[in-house]
Amino acid sequence: MKRIAILSLILGTLSSYSLYGQPDNFASRQNEEGDCPLSMYDIWGMGRQLYDRGEYHYAIEAFKEVIYMDPTYIEAYEYKGHALFWLRDYEGSLLDFNEAIRFYEDKMDREPKQGREVPHDLLLITHTDYDDKLEQLYNNRGTSYFEIGDYASAYIDFQQALAYNPGSKESKHNLDLAKKILKARGIPIPGTQPKDRLIDRIFASKVEYGDVRGNSTCDYLVVNRVELNRVSTLLHFQVFNPQDAEADIYISAKTNSGESFYLQGLEGSKYKLKKAFDQSNGDTKNFFIVGPGEEKSLVLEFERIPDNFEVVHLIEGNVDQVEACSIYDIQLK
Repeated sequence: MKRIAILSLILGTLSSYSLYGQPDNFASRQNEEGDCPLSMYDIWGMGRQLYDRGEYHYAIEAFKEVIYMDPTYIEAYEYKGHALFWLRDYEGSLLDFNEAIRFYEDKMDREPKQGREVPHDLLLITHTDYDDKLEQLYNNRGTSYFEIGDYASAYIDFQQALAYNPGSKESKHNLDLAKKILKARGIPIPGTQPKDRLIDRIFASKVEYGDVRGNSTCDYLVVNRVELNRVSTLLHFQVFNPQDAEADIYISAKTNSGESFYLQGLEGSKYKLKKAFDQSNGDTKNFFIVGPGEEKSLVLEFERIPDNFEVVHLIEGNVDQVEACSIYDIQLK
């Protein structure tokens, strides 16, 4: 099985700067003449060089910096996902592939469908560069699912890759391999059971609940989006700290701490925090501090909640309940 399809699109030119003594902060680097900081495209080029040399840890730092400078720079999510894959952080790669897929599918929906006509069955269909990108991304995300043992999700992603490029031999090969493993393990092939067909289609990659709201005990935290994928529940939210605030806002993200957030169902079941990261640059930390006048976009990754949940509570397990922040009745419909 081909493990991952490396994308060939490169935006900008590769930098010729020396990479000896890798920097902790790429934005603080200057060019060879030392007369100006590196631009986002310089950092992107350095990240690509590091990636191509197999220095994935350093490449990831460069791609994080690019995402921080431009959160819509899709290729940075792609290559960060690839680098995490080669470092065997398969769940981490899923998050970046999710973002890249979302960006490309949004672009495909908004822009006119222009491309080349290719034969499909007895018809000619329009095939665009976005189809190529999405075929590769779904194939790569399916490979990440395959590596963590979620063969049903892998099968669905390989199937989706083929939908974007019916002639892909790699995606067909991967789909057949996932199908063989599912059969060997007695796992139903997604979509083959009538009663499961709708659920399989809905949860093929992820379900996204946008513009969600809840009854908050604090006015500085706003939930923007909740996503469900095969392995996790992702909660996206904004933290605002007014300019005239007298103190920092402290968000604990220690997964085994009693102070961190957790999700709770109506029947009282709890779902633990797995990871927390800054959406602007992908940094994963044990805590986040938002100073006066600052704003952060954070993502909390929890254990997967059941498919039938329509409401969930976000609860901060702070020992000082006066300072704790909870958001009840987040609607998932």
